[in-house]
Amino acid sequence: GRTMEGTDAIEALLARLAAGEPGTSLLWESRSDATASSALLIAGANQYVPPLPDVRTLDNDQQQVRALHKPAGFVLSTPMSAAFAFGNDDVLEALLQSVEGDEEAGRGLWSESHEENTEAARALRIMLSEEESPPLRRVREAGLVPGLVRLCAPAMPDVVKQEAAWALLNVASGSMTDTTAVVNAGGLAAFVELLDEGAGSSVELMESAVWGIGNIAGDMAALALATPAMSRIIAAIQRPDATISLKRIAAWTLSNLSRRSAAPAWHLLEPLQPVVTRFLSLEDGDDDELYIDAAWCARSLRDCNPLAAQAWPARRVGAGMAQMLEKDPATDRLLQPLAMLVDVLEGTGALQAAAELVSDEAVGRLFEHYCSSDRFRTARNCASLLAALIPRGRPRRVAALAVPRSLARLFSFELDPTWVHVAAALARWRLPVLGREMVLAGAVEALAHVLARGPHTNEAFAALQDLAGTAVGDDGLQAPAVLRRLAAAGYVLRASRASASGGGMIDLGGLSELLAVGEAH
Repeated sequence: GRTMEGTDAIEALLARLAAGEPGTSLLWESRSDATASSALLIAGANQYVPPLPDVRTLDNDQQQVRALHKPAGFVLSTPMSAAFAFGNDDVLEALLQSVEGDEEAGRGLWSESHEENTEAARALRIMLSEEESPPLRRVREAGLVPGLVRLCAPAMPDVVKQEAAWALLNVASGSMTDTTAVVNAGGLAAFVELLDEGAGSSVELMESAVWGIGNIAGDMAALALATPAMSRIIAAIQRPDATISLKRIAAWTLSNLSRRSAAPAWHLLEPLQPVVTRFLSLEDGDDDELYIDAAWCARSLRDCNPLAAQAWPARRVGAGMAQMLEKDPATDRLLQPLAMLVDVLEGTGALQAAAELVSDEAVGRLFEHYCSSDRFRTARNCASLLAALIPRGRPRRVAALAVPRSLARLFSFELDPTWVHVAAALARWRLPVLGREMVLAGAVEALAHVLARGPHTNEAFAALQDLAGTAVGDDGLQAPAVLRRLAAAGYVLRASRASASGGGMIDLGGLSELLAVGEAH
């Protein structure tokens, strides 16, 4: 690697990372009056992954924690009444006019008086907590970030450290340039140091430190992973006095550390294994925020090591999934992480446990929501869950899904192509009532349409075979009704044969088996 210093160096590094230049590394030092110099190394990275938008609001006692649409994630905001109570326009103006080393103008941050430190840091924190256009650039260009880092030193009183860390994490929530300024001033090292067991930080201060690391990880996950941040965050949430707020912030930060980094080494993510198990098993309660971020961590672990999920206790994880499935799917918040976990947990036994433990009513609500949804992503997430739960369920549960209105919507071509997986899962049970209602709702015509145009032709053939092989009272199988409807759509069958002879894309063996069933009955 190369040795470089300064903001320009970091931006140049990220440009090379984005271009995919292999072997890129960066080593620089950050110094402040309060902490010893620290060296951080990024090694082995070859890609920069921008963070995904994440908008979230949650209440925490008297303060509001809000996630804004910014690269790094969250900004802590204080009610306006607090700004009037603590704000000081003269202090703000003096701070914004100051530069590093100008002790007269910026004496609040560089003063030896803790009262002046508190007043200056609080004024900045209130100003930077504005929801609309906080003056991040002005604060950065005024050279105030190193002063805030100085006030996070272990020797400072807790009130000073809390105000400074809060203001500092807000700066880190801005653009890449803002985050870089925090890191270059030693902010990341300061946040990590606040989490040291010997620092004696309060839970509230640890929340700010973890939040700051999460904001930095949104842009520089590989850098944050090169520090003891992950191990100290995990230790923090294991404290007896750890609050649900701290656990939520920690889960979000750990998800940033794991999913924002490009192909991290397994030994860097392996410490997350017990944390993911804990949150997915709902040991800290069925909190949506914990579960959502734990799901993202789980996917990152699986992507890094395909066997990671094999180490999780299947019954406990499945029970947690079943409990989350009991919640109203109409909110859509949990659908994506739950659908993502279907792929992560495949082959572990957790899906079978979830299917056994979830109630029939919950599956019915999910099916109704799927059939009535007009949003592509919602429908796809529901389909993934249903395709996993229906084959592993109970006949009584599946038979209860024979709702004409929902089935008619299922075969109306208004849902995304994954409806074929749901139809195949339903038909596989060969339940008489369900099979009859599916045929009456237009399943045969819809599946024939799929045979002609794709995709998912194999699933369509399987579903047609199962529908034809479903018993109907004393009259034998349902095959005659299926074949009559197929004959009415004869152009579809001819198209299927033509495409099969041309490209071999259609399984003619499956079609022959279907016709043979019809001729026998």
